[in-house]
Amino acid sequence: MTRSRMRLLQVWEEYADCCRERPILVATNRALGGEWGVIRMTDSATHRCSTTGEYSDVFINGTQVMRVFGPTNCSRAASAASALNAAFAAGDDFEFCTPSWYDGTRPYAVVTVISAKTSNRSTWYAHDKRLIVAATSDDSPYPWWTALRWARNIRDTITQLVNYLYLPPNYGTTNDGSAYTNKKGSNYGNGETLNQDTSNLEVFHTCDLTVATNVYTVPSGASRWVKVTYPTTGKVAVLRVNDYGPNPKTGRSIDFSFYGGRIAIGSPAYVTDTPVTFQFQH
Repeated sequence: MTRSRMRLLQVWEEYADCCRERPILVATNRALGGEWGVIRMTDSATHRCSTTGEYSDVFINGTQVMRVFGPTNCSRAASAASALNAAFAAGDDFEFCTPSWYDGTRPYAVVTVISAKTSNRSTWYAHDKRLIVAATSDDSPYPWWTALRWARNIRDTITQLVNYLYLPPNYGTTNDGSAYTNKKGSNYGNGETLNQDTSNLEVFHTCDLTVATNVYTVPSGASRWVKVTYPTTGKVAVLRVNDYGPNPKTGRSIDFSFYGGRIAIGSPAYVTDTPVTFQFQH
């Protein structure tokens, strides 16, 4: 190996260690004179429909990231691949690729947020969602788990380095302890000054289907399912605890992500201090 190529590998390692995006080193025209350039690798999504018609798969860079079922599985997979490619082409920041409520028929969807950028704090609470795919009961009996799993697979496969979303143990279908009834709640993530990190060491995403609660302290590197019922609307949603709050002195017990958990139970709005019932799930 020549000295210049040894140096190239050293630069690649240093760049990969320090930077948020995985690089790919390519020779430019100037490389003929001994110089090299660094560019970002382009991601690409594809889909494949099974010959039986039972399911379809979506791939990013050749790696499977989801399998969809149901009578329209092939068209759903095609739409998901198309949406991913549109997000790649537009330069969406996949730090903001999370599960989210998209609309009343797609409460557990995977989205990106078009204008949100990690590098620009003023955009962290943007909510112009790009629908990638919605998880349905055709895909599994627990679409909240499926949507989170798909979002994690996407985040793990793309070339951009993003932070981790922690998957709770089990599927969130069984009650875990007693219910907390008629508890006051509130919302957060609507432009107020917040720490970027949650108490479990994720990045806070206002569109994610998450809550904070002060009746349970979520450990670092973990999260927990919680089923929330909002009697005012009759809505029920399975969300994920990844943060601690609100301050117990407020008399409130639970805090909903403004453009995720709040809309999931309120459709479209949860009013602060209106009682809710919630119960942890495993």
